[in-house]
Amino acid sequence: MLNGTEARIREVLIDVACRKTKISYGQLNSEVPLHLDLKMPTDKAFLGHLLSIISKYEHSQNRPLLAALVTNGKGSQKGNPDKSFFELAQELGRFDSETDKTPWLEFEQKLIYEQWENGSA
Repeated sequence: MLNGTEARIREVLIDVACRKTKISYGQLNSEVPLHLDLKMPTDKAFLGHLLSIISKYEHSQNRPLLAALVTNGKGSQKGNPDKSFFELAQELGRFDSETDKTPWLEFEQKLIYEQWENGSA
């Protein structure tokens, strides 16, 4: 079961999925709002923890990982989720570290868009 904050993040991610788009960590922080300072490693790790709980929940419901829609807005990882997302996806058996991340991520995002295209699972 998700708590109130986790459920709100999930609602935002479902809205993003319905619009067939993505959201940056900073945009998600503002939209929920979480009031985190994502320049602080502890705050960024906390957001990652919340996203991992949501991913585990979605996985338990046999759905793709909504957190695949949350991407870095800047830097060398712009447009991609953090490394911890791929580690969790591997832990859940959805991603193999030998696989190229980009095609896998695009496929996972496609599955998410298909899952939520009508606004509900």
